[in-house]
Amino acid sequence: MTQIAKHSTWIFRLTVYSAVLLLSYLAVAAVSDVYVHDKALKFCNVFGEGDSVSSLAATAVQAEVMQPNEQLNIRRDTADNLIVEFSGLTPFDGYACSMMTKNDRVISKKFSDLP
Repeated sequence: MTQIAKHSTWIFRLTVYSAVLLLSYLAVAAVSDVYVHDKALKFCNVFGEGDSVSSLAATAVQAEVMQPNEQLNIRRDTADNLIVEFSGLTPFDGYACSMMTKNDRVISKKFSDLP
């Protein structure tokens, strides 16, 4: 019978442990992506044409889309384009709800992947 060197068994163990950790992270990221997608889609569906955008967080909390202590990642692309981002874990980028606004009211909205 051939003896396997102790050095080789440690290398093999480290390789297997690394592979298990990597696959576990990718599984968590995939599950997280599904959760983030659903949350972003629900958020975007809460708002309709003519709704006010001055209290996005309060409206989302009231619709039970997000928790009261949660922060929204909001940015303005242009003066009339409001983007609410829901980022995911790498390698998944996340999702966005883009809203065209006029006088603090939603004119149109679009759900999309983050670029």
